[in-house]
Amino acid sequence: MSATVNPVIFASEIADGFNDLTPSMLDFYSPLELRKIYEGLVIVQREIRGKYINREDALSIHRKQMKLQRIGEALDILEQYCHRYRIAV
Repeated sequence: MSATVNPVIFASEIADGFNDLTPSMLDFYSPLELRKIYEGLVIVQREIRGKYINREDALSIHRKQMKLQRIGEALDILEQYCHRYRIAV
C-alpha cells in the first residue's frame, strides 16, 4: 500500500464493494501495512455497526448488512492469511 492510501478509506471502499481483498493481493503488502489495513477494517466495521437505521427501511437494512458482510469476509481473509504466514495483527 502506498503512503498516500488511507487504510480507513481503503476499508470503506471494501465495504461499499468498490474494492476487494484477496490472499494473492495480500502478498504485496508488508506486515506493517497489513496491520494498518486490519485496523482500518475494524474502524469501518465499528462505524457501520454504530449507524442507526429505522426498522421499516428494508433497503437501508440490507445495505448495512451487505457492508458488514463484506467487511467481515475481508477480516476473515486477512486473519487467515496472517495466521498462515505467522504475521501478528
